[in-house]
Amino acid sequence: MAVEEATADKGAKLILMSISSRRLLVDLPDEVATRVVISHYLDAKDALIKALG
Repeated sequence: MAVEEATADKGAKLILMSISSRRLLVDLPDEVATRVVISHYLDAKDALIKALG
């Protein structure tokens, strides 16, 4: 089970991921992809801004 799947199963609605890891989502099941919003960040500042929303 991928981290994204486990996170969604725990009830997460938003997952922040580094833009460099976007290729890992190719195999993300459709069912999981429809339950969560995946937001990519470029650097630590961008991640903080997106996390604080």
